[in-house]
Formats: sequence, C-alpha cells, structure tokens
Amino acid sequence: MLEPGAGVTPWVTLIGQARTGIDLNAYLIDNPAILAALQHAGQRGVPIHVILAPNPYDDNAAVAQERQALATIP
Repeated sequence: MLEPGAGVTPWVTLIGQARTGIDLNAYLIDNPAILAALQHAGQRGVPIHVILAPNPYDDNAAVAQERQALATIP
C-alpha cells in the first residue's frame, strides 16, 4: 500500500479529496494518519467501505486496534 519514499502522503491526500465514496481493500490498516484521514472523510459524510483480512499476521492486538479505530467512523 505504501511506496518507499512516498510514505502515507499519497493515500492521506486521496482520502482527503474523496467526495462520493471510498472503497478500500487492505490486509491491515495500522497507520494512524490513514485511520485519521478515514475518520475525517466519514465526518464529512463520505461513505466508506473497508474489506480487511480477518487475522493478519496472527496479531490479535493489531486487529483489535484497527477494528476499534474503524468502528468510530460515522
């Protein structure tokens, strides 16, 4: 999802520019900037649909943190 050198900036920018909807399929979303951008998009009224791996890396703590952050998106 992230290119070396570019970091999260391209993704945060795209999410910030979304107006009609965001459809995202990811293995794991654990970057705070991306989660915050999704939260702001939801607060702007942008419909968001996310498909995630059920248990990436067998890391239950990361999954719980990710799901908790995503659950707060309106």
